[in-house]
Amino acid sequence: MAERSGPDAPVRAVFVAQLPPPVHGQAVADLELSRLVDVDLAVVPLRFARSVDDIGRLRPGKVLAVVTLVVRIVVTRLRTGATVLTYSLGARSRLPVLRDALVLLATRPWFRRTVLHLHTGDYGHRVSEERGLVGRLVRRAFGSADLILLDPALDVAGARLPDPASVSYLNYGVTDLAVEGGRTTSEVPAVEGERTTGEVPSVEGERTTGEVPTVLFLGNLYESKGTHVLLRAGAELARRDVACRLVFAGSSPGDDDLAAFDRLVDELGLRDVVERIGPVSGETKTATFAGADVFCFPTEYEAEGMPLVVMEAMGAGLPVVSTRWRAIPSTVVEGETGFLVDPGDVAALADRLEALLGDPALAASMGRAGRSRFEERFTLDRFRAEFARIVRQAADQDGAPAVLP
Repeated sequence: MAERSGPDAPVRAVFVAQLPPPVHGQAVADLELSRLVDVDLAVVPLRFARSVDDIGRLRPGKVLAVVTLVVRIVVTRLRTGATVLTYSLGARSRLPVLRDALVLLATRPWFRRTVLHLHTGDYGHRVSEERGLVGRLVRRAFGSADLILLDPALDVAGARLPDPASVSYLNYGVTDLAVEGGRTTSEVPAVEGERTTGEVPSVEGERTTGEVPTVLFLGNLYESKGTHVLLRAGAELARRDVACRLVFAGSSPGDDDLAAFDRLVDELGLRDVVERIGPVSGETKTATFAGADVFCFPTEYEAEGMPLVVMEAMGAGLPVVSTRWRAIPSTVVEGETGFLVDPGDVAALADRLEALLGDPALAASMGRAGRSRFEERFTLDRFRAEFARIVRQAADQDGAPAVLP
């Protein structure tokens, strides 16, 4: 694929991207990829959920949105002459898998190549669970496509989609908050086929440490992200007379989840220890990382792949305590950039947090190591460049329009 040579250069790939709102890892990653400058993308937003708690739920409006999405993809293909369809995949339930299958069955024959970018670790398993006629149609929708997986750690039996034409591995990259101050997630392509641009505000900030150290959790507040496990570990630290603040930043998936979180805070006697500050972005997000001493993300989230927040914390120079879950062990180096525990192990989590809170020198050393690893592997420039290379490679393949297997 030829690189863009001017504002009128032809668009050669259609990028069906999950864009915020709502804000989650896949949407943020797709937003950054939609701003590519060295490959021509026509962005078609894939927006079905209105909020975090709406993800994976069936509403009548979503049915119409599927039809509208198919029309937009085909119209964009005809308008631009694109030869490659790049489609972002992620799901925590069966419904999005079936939705994606319908869209792909209707649109893939219009393109010579299809690149499927998998963001969640269990997507392939969900596809393989379908049986009968539905199963055959689903496998037909996803088969013989070029696959982008996050990490070889996720490439286990049944994890990838059926009969891939090729498989590439692409670690995420994130905005360097320590340098750029973060970009708000409200900047999204307004019209299919437009590329968004803009300057990123520069914010400088240094992590500050108060008398009581701060443990930060940042992410959507699903219980399976480890919020309750961290609360219980905080209670264990209090029993050991280890002083700290637990700061939870992120959106709540729903009123019931929030009520359960608050009840557990009261049951554990942590009202004076826990602070819930809601979603953060841009300069506020930078300041939130700067005000923390340890980042803790004890997830066992069903749709987890490679959490962006872990990389952001490493970029901010924070030691990370997380779990041996999905691609996290490929991100956090045990004993070097942080610690890993088994999902749900409250005692082990408390032990690792105590070790870092009681040894600022160790925490600082791990934070520096995490920053170095971030610069080597998880920069936004590297992420974008490798994604562009994969799309260009797909476009350079000769052949007639795809015939689904």
